[in-house]
Amino acid sequence: MAITLGETMASRFSILYPDLHLYTVNLEEGATYTFEITDTLGRSSVSIFDAGSKALARNTDSDGNRAERIVWTAPKSDTYFLQVIGAYTNSYTLTVTGRGTTPSSAQGPTTTPGTSPASSTSGTALKFASVSAGGNHTCGVTTSGAAYCWGWDYNGQLGNGPATDDQPNPVAVSGGLTFAMVSAGSGHTCGVTTAGAAYCWGTGDGGRLGNGSTDGQITPVAVSGGLVFASVNAGINHSCGVTTAGAAYCWGQGFSGQIGNGASDDRHTPTAVSGGLTFASVSAGNNHSCGITTSGAVNCWGEFRFPLSTSSTPVLAGINLASISNYHNHTCGVETGGAASCWGLNWGGQLGIGTEDPQGKPVAVLGGLAFASVSTGETHTCGVTTSGDAYCWGLGDDRIGSDSINQRTMPVQTRPVPVSGGLKFESVSAGSGHTCGVTTVGVAYCWGAGNSGRLGDGLEKNSPRRWPLCRR
Repeated sequence: MAITLGETMASRFSILYPDLHLYTVNLEEGATYTFEITDTLGRSSVSIFDAGSKALARNTDSDGNRAERIVWTAPKSDTYFLQVIGAYTNSYTLTVTGRGTTPSSAQGPTTTPGTSPASSTSGTALKFASVSAGGNHTCGVTTSGAAYCWGWDYNGQLGNGPATDDQPNPVAVSGGLTFAMVSAGSGHTCGVTTAGAAYCWGTGDGGRLGNGSTDGQITPVAVSGGLVFASVNAGINHSCGVTTAGAAYCWGQGFSGQIGNGASDDRHTPTAVSGGLTFASVSAGNNHSCGITTSGAVNCWGEFRFPLSTSSTPVLAGINLASISNYHNHTCGVETGGAASCWGLNWGGQLGIGTEDPQGKPVAVLGGLAFASVSTGETHTCGVTTSGDAYCWGLGDDRIGSDSINQRTMPVQTRPVPVSGGLKFESVSAGSGHTCGVTTVGVAYCWGAGNSGRLGDGLEKNSPRRWPLCRR
């Protein structure tokens, strides 16, 4: 996103993960500029980079000392990049003053400095059936059943072998398996093959891989039990799935009752959800899980953040839905008629109800739109209407994907806004700080926070625009 000289940029970071925001500003050779940052915690760092990604100045030193402003003289007339790093709901303002030119566009760069969009989308394009945006990585399944992942690979969640470097381009998941679907969680990923076998990979903390161990895995490992799954969902610290017979199972961390078996201990293998209910789908969030029975009744278990309560067995949510999603601390779903409802925490407007007030019961999303599906991220939500139009709402930045709003003056969107570009989507998936979707012709697009390469466009930059993913 571009900064206009003299204009104050106001934003805030995600609730869970250390985050990075990237801005551009055009400066004149020999002119002196002041870069001033103020924030609620007094911990945000700002750095200045040139087009070659060389760090030129920053407001912190090697001893951790931090200043609120940088006074710096531009060595040449050029576009410079400002990197702001912070975390944990930290709000900040950034102002650049001095003599210089004003950017001609409100759009930020979508490519590495000096690289054109054409070169970032060169190569053989992959045709996707679905994509799933996780914490700092993304995964997808092509129409031929091949799984690909991209982004942060610290825990091996990309599934391509040795976890060494982030991958800004899609890389094939190892093992030669043919997948029907994949789900990207926080530090792990799970998927179901066309034969119904469940596999997981990434961090094994708490037993979330379901293979009887807490060890991490850098390639897919079979989930224990020999169950035949219709779908699986990777959450923040646990995973859940539904068998072809409609039985719900969960595994991983269980300290808040999110396994649903009446206990609060971790489970390293699939554990049946109590109650004998027959489920059509389940969704694993942060410390809670929700599922829809074959009759459409919504049941949830675990820790409910508003009002704060805990249940280690399924309880009715008081609404019937056709689909449901709960990635972090809020839950959304779609009724059979297309109306969307959300409930839970709402500090970024992610419930889409016109306010930032939390809700303990389902409340209708504003706008009267008929949705085919919705997807909850960390502090935002996105959905696709029955006509294929994508909408997002919640904490802005670039993850909303709309050119129709000024995200500097309106960082929070409390009602659905259309995603720009005029594309027709089959589905969208909201992650931690980014969003991805697949169009009706199988082209995958991502937008939002691009650090760690989670957008899959060959770069590690934020992007309010959407460029097709490619296989390089």
